[in-house]
Amino acid sequence: MRHAVGPGGLAPRRPKPVAGRSAVLVVPASLLHASPGAGGDHRSLNAALRRTQTRGRILAAVQAICQSSRRGPHALEDVTALGRVSRSTFYNHFDSIDDALAALGEELTQRHLEQITERHEGVSSASWNIQAMGLRATLMQAVHEPGWTRLMVRTAAWTRAGSFSTTLLRLMAEGRERGDFRFADERVALDQLKGLLTQSFASLHEGMTDPLRYIDGAVQAVLQGLGCGPAECTEGLRFSRRILGTEMPPDAARRFRR
Repeated sequence: MRHAVGPGGLAPRRPKPVAGRSAVLVVPASLLHASPGAGGDHRSLNAALRRTQTRGRILAAVQAICQSSRRGPHALEDVTALGRVSRSTFYNHFDSIDDALAALGEELTQRHLEQITERHEGVSSASWNIQAMGLRATLMQAVHEPGWTRLMVRTAAWTRAGSFSTTLLRLMAEGRERGDFRFADERVALDQLKGLLTQSFASLHEGMTDPLRYIDGAVQAVLQGLGCGPAECTEGLRFSRRILGTEMPPDAARRFRR
């Protein structure tokens, strides 16, 4: 579905917060609306719901520690105390703290990708515009929501296999099939983008005097890496700026000064 176009064209849209400080507790609709007649009984339904809630408390505890601590969760006792679970319960859900961090990163990544798709689907069919808009939305989110950036860095969400890799590989393959992208190997292109995102998040989190100029450079670098020519890179850059705007937080000059 396309966005409504007013007299002035598509209005710039500020990225919405993705993570914030809310708990990561996602209860599947199938559990909320299931009934004994639809399969199983009340006991199995309640057990599944309790397991989902317990998993959510553990992930919420990991998230809270990541947001409040400089180093993130390293002691299992910190997670179990904040999540109000025992060690054995934690290990019923996750193999290690790193496993819990990976699960949290996947939750955050899925939510972010869904929001980008819901808010910007159909605004353009050109692959370079879609790629530029997705990257700018992600990096603008990093600028507007430092807490979310910290979570993404500490969970190493972009470097792991999961929704991000699957989605990007699909978009790259579709773009190359249409002739919009010209690159030799999709895995190399994906790894290049992962590396740029990882370093971009770290740089934005550390702070800089002109984050908008940095984001523009990152968008152009990614499009060039996908084999887009100068005209396509320029169009993608301008398109993403027009759709998402260039608004910075009021305290950006202070927060992003080295």
